[in-house]
Amino acid sequence: MVEDELFGVGRDEFAAISDVFAGMYLLPSNEGVDGRDESHPITLEGYLKADFSSLLKVMYPTSRSLIYGNELKLDLDTDEWMGVLKLSTIWNMSSIRQYAISRISQIEPSIPDIEKIRLARTHRVGRWLEEGVNGLIASSTVTLSQLEPLGWKTAAIICHIRESSSNKARTGAAFSATGPHRFRLDSIRCGYCKTTASLVEQHPQCNNCRLAFHKASILTCQNIVGGSVDTDDTWIHASHIQCLDCLVSPFGGSSFSCTSGCGSFHMNSAQKIRVTVEPVIPELNSHPLVEEYFGEEIKEYKLHDAQGL
Repeated sequence: MVEDELFGVGRDEFAAISDVFAGMYLLPSNEGVDGRDESHPITLEGYLKADFSSLLKVMYPTSRSLIYGNELKLDLDTDEWMGVLKLSTIWNMSSIRQYAISRISQIEPSIPDIEKIRLARTHRVGRWLEEGVNGLIASSTVTLSQLEPLGWKTAAIICHIRESSSNKARTGAAFSATGPHRFRLDSIRCGYCKTTASLVEQHPQCNNCRLAFHKASILTCQNIVGGSVDTDDTWIHASHIQCLDCLVSPFGGSSFSCTSGCGSFHMNSAQKIRVTVEPVIPELNSHPLVEEYFGEEIKEYKLHDAQGL
């Protein structure tokens, strides 16, 4: 029983993936734990039925929730995955927790850094804390008042690290003369005309690893065939594009058409396309003050997961 709703589900799966429930089921029924039938439900106090329902979608998926066209895909929205993350963290469901973190990162790849830190601390996610802190340190526009939701101590530390960083560390972005070169998905343009329209900004995911894409997703290639990496137009072969996650062509045999009428581009061919190469930004997580002030917290969260919660 969660809130005012009775959920009829088997206990075996809960006991198998959660030591919290496994231990709960060992308690004698006179201590308040039962669940043997609808007249003797286990009452879960302090939880939302919406979150519990989302968790059940992952634990007991149906064909309706899994099958998406010709693919298998567990289709929950961000709020539902947040509910899954919340309960799987509380109840020590390690595999479900890691999957929820992965799916949220794919669905919401551009979570604001301040929100990412808040979520990291709420759900004990080390990589989100690391990414959020480094993102704020690298930002040249965030203000102390904007950092206030993190608490004044964290806000002051981040401002201190930013001020302590050299101008080179904060603004020393440069273009690499050698690969790999990184560029945004929506910067892929026709290589045979001057159109500014993207060829593939609506491509939903990597055809190989199924990583979800959005228009600002970063892709990579090793070599260029024309232009310069420090200008808006750099020419590469379509077949050289790689997904940043799996390092395989994300488009497979897909074809895309130039809106200016230049024809179709086969993404596994040597046809030329234009991209805008992103500058290389120095890694800021090596700053000694990041390690000093946030290192233990980040390590604690990561160790938490490495040990299976």
